Amino acid sequence: MNHNMKLQLKKYFRDIKAGIPKDYPCRERILNQIQKSITNFLEEQPEASFSDILEKFGNPIDIASSFIDDMPGEEIAEILKKEKHKKFIILTICITICIFAASISCYLYLYPPVKITETVTIYKETEYIETETQNQ
Repeated sequence: MNHNMKLQLKKYFRDIKAGIPKDYPCRERILNQIQKSITNFLEEQPEASFSDILEKFGNPIDIASSFIDDMPGEEIAEILKKEKHKKFIILTICITICIFAASISCYLYLYPPVKITETVTIYKETEYIETETQNQ
């Protein structure tokens, strides 16, 4: 199998994986089975091209859609609802972080941190006069 074929197969498997819903039961086992089937096909027919694989197994969209077709409508609706909920939570977190960062920036702009420095200057012309306290 040449390098170009390996790259095409890698993309083929990636497209199948992307098309099958993440919550699909036994998803990893199904993906492994598809990969084994294609590997067996290539061992039996070493001169097969990528178009032969597409002809035998179908394109990734057809494979993924066959699994989606087998899913009940309620399960698909539940997956879509979870995805929508997940996107809403991520968006809310991002907006909260942006507002927090903007608030900190405005605060630092309006109230810059105060830097206190103390400078002691000693002049040569001054004399130190010592005073004595008298004990009575």
